[in-house]
Formats: sequence, C-alpha cells, structure tokens
Amino acid sequence: MSNRWFAAFIAGIVGLGVAAGYRLGSLPRLETYKLLNVAGLFYDLLAVLVLSEIVASSAGWKKISVEKIAPGVLWFHTVFRSFR
Repeated sequence: MSNRWFAAFIAGIVGLGVAAGYRLGSLPRLETYKLLNVAGLFYDLLAVLVLSEIVASSAGWKKISVEKIAPGVLWFHTVFRSFR
C-alpha cells in the first residue's frame, strides 16, 4: 500500500471520529463502557477475519485478508499510537 492511501485512510478515520464524536455527544445518557464493548467486539471480528486467512481455501479471500484488512488494522493502530 502506498503512502497516499495511508494519508487518505488517516483523513477518513479522523473524519469518521469527528462525525461519531459529534453524533454521540448529543446523547445525554451515553454509557461509555457499552460503547467500548461494541468497539472491542468489532475489533475481535476483524481479528477473526484476518486469522481466517490461515485456513481459507480461496485465493481471493487470502488476498483481501492479507492486502486490505490486515494493513487497515495496522494503520488504525498506528494512528492511535501516534496520538497517545
């Protein structure tokens, strides 16, 4: 993946974060632990999708898992690690 895609990914994540923050900020009874629970379940789903590449018999699925999902998760970690 190129640096240009990484910049587009960063812009998309920041935009999504701003939109989600604005939308969730309007909820008066938002319980943060429930929101983090949903985010954790989504992250678990991504992990299962990436690890399913090991047992996949389809070359197309292996390509999607290794070339799209895994770098996306890595970039996501890079973004949050740099803001820490």
